[in-house]
Amino acid sequence: MRPPKQDQYENLSLHTQKGIEFLEKYGHFIRDRCAIEMDYAGKLRGRQTVLIVHPFHGVSFHAPMR
Repeated sequence: MRPPKQDQYENLSLHTQKGIEFLEKYGHFIRDRCAIEMDYAGKLRGRQTVLIVHPFHGVSFHAPMR
């Protein structure tokens, strides 16, 4: 004879709570990363020199033409 099935409410509740906490942490990570990348992009746009990476000739810096 099989034992009676136990109520899985506690297990389901714990699993759901862990999922919610993970998504909250991931959301904060994405928000922070987006802010860092937006700041970095703004700084790149304001640079006085341009970094050019060529697959055969390497890296060179050029002042923008005005």
